Amino acid sequence: ALQHSRSQAKLQATRYRICGSNDGVNCAKQWSQQLILFADTNENQTLDNGELLQLYPMNSDRLVVQTRLGFGKKSFSFTELGNVDLTGSFLICKPEQRQPLRKVTWNRIGRPYLLKDAEAVAAHSSMQCS
Repeated sequence: ALQHSRSQAKLQATRYRICGSNDGVNCAKQWSQQLILFADTNENQTLDNGELLQLYPMNSDRLVVQTRLGFGKKSFSFTELGNVDLTGSFLICKPEQRQPLRKVTWNRIGRPYLLKDAEAVAAHSSMQCS
C-alpha cells in the first residue's frame, strides 16, 4: 500500500493520501480494518467522490496494526515528488501472542522500510503490542 501510494503520487503528479478506516469511506485512527488510498485533489484530507483509488482490507482476526503518526493525525500523504508530509510507523502484531511480527516505517522522502525479525522489531521500537 505504501509503495503503491508513493508510485501513484509520482506518476500522476498528485497528492495521494493513505489512512485507516472502519467503513471504507472515512479516515479513522484505527488502522486494523482497512486502508484507504485516495487522490486528495482538493487537499481537504477527506475522501470525496471520484478520489478513491484503492481499498486494502486487513485481516484483523490474524493481525493487529498499531500506528504512530505525528501529532495524533489520522492520515498522511505522499506529494507529487513521492515525499511524505508526516513520518511514522506501523507495528504489526499477532493478537493472541501480543508479540510484534513486523515493523514498517517510512522516512521523510517516502521510502518505506520493513523490519521482519520479531526480536529486532522489539529492540528498535518503543511501541508495544496491546
